[in-house]
Amino acid sequence: MNFIDPEVLAPQWEFSMNHCYFDREKKNQITGYFNLQELKDRLADHVIRREKSDVLSQLPAVQEVTVPVELHEAQAEIHAGLARSPAPILHKKFKTVYDMQRIQQILLNMRMVYDSTFLVDKETNHSPKLDELKTILLEKLDLKKRKRKVIIFSEWKTMLHLIGKMLKANGIRFVTLSGDVQVKKRGLLIDEFANNPDLLVFLSTEAGGSGLNLQFADTVINFDLPWNPAKKNQRIGRINRIGQTARKLTAINMVAVNSIEQNIANGIVVKEALFDAVLKDASMTEEVDFSSRGRSTFIDQVEKMTQPAEPVPGSNERIEFETVEEGAANGGGTEELVDEEICDGKEIDKR
Repeated sequence: MNFIDPEVLAPQWEFSMNHCYFDREKKNQITGYFNLQELKDRLADHVIRREKSDVLSQLPAVQEVTVPVELHEAQAEIHAGLARSPAPILHKKFKTVYDMQRIQQILLNMRMVYDSTFLVDKETNHSPKLDELKTILLEKLDLKKRKRKVIIFSEWKTMLHLIGKMLKANGIRFVTLSGDVQVKKRGLLIDEFANNPDLLVFLSTEAGGSGLNLQFADTVINFDLPWNPAKKNQRIGRINRIGQTARKLTAINMVAVNSIEQNIANGIVVKEALFDAVLKDASMTEEVDFSSRGRSTFIDQVEKMTQPAEPVPGSNERIEFETVEEGAANGGGTEELVDEEICDGKEIDKR
């Protein structure tokens, strides 16, 4: 915005005075924002935003549910050890570039281990999420009988391989899309998934999270949650598009209980509230205070993330899988654990 018109948001000091709450003890730490309606009015002439609500009559209803999953004992042990690791670094008065890289690596490992221990030790494969995913696909969604089309997102290619192994063991055919798949081949992969009635699952990393139309599927499963709420919405948006013929869509967010992912889920709620307050026309929210659930600096975020998690909003909902309509388009790292043929000859990506 400063590049387009520097006067719209005013100088930083003035913007801070008019819209920012600051921590009384920590200098320059923002704990919330206020006067958001005034800010929205100032941005109105410069921001053009067409929401799904504007074309709601052309889109099906989306049922978004959270599935809490308990960690395996081995996962919980590794996760707890990693959560304690940043403490010495966080308490250092001066932190080096190496210190910051070390913290980021710890957070990365914490995120991977709640999917499967294999992602961090390359030996064991303790993954209650994988077991829960099998139950959802075979029992809740009755995938093989109903021939529904499902998209499963994970940030880790290795995790997609493990999911693929489980799918193959249960006679479910699928394709895999990651950043390693050439752009010119992605369209062919999507077309085959759309038109082949025997291909039921589309496994994807963030490479498929934006820019692709996958409206022939009626279910999205987020095997793990991204940091950015916009990415989660982009994933869901792959199926919730004009041209979708299913009357109801399902978005399932799998969240590891008592883990950093539970804090990520809570953070997504706070970030979405701020985004909607500033950009959503119908919102009348004047302030968003995230001082108790999120902080502004990276170090403070790490401290918050490694603390015991609060319950995930919506995680106590009863999951009504049986109310979801049948899907549309029914025609359509060492890797010792990975079978080279799990994707039926489609693109295999190695992590």
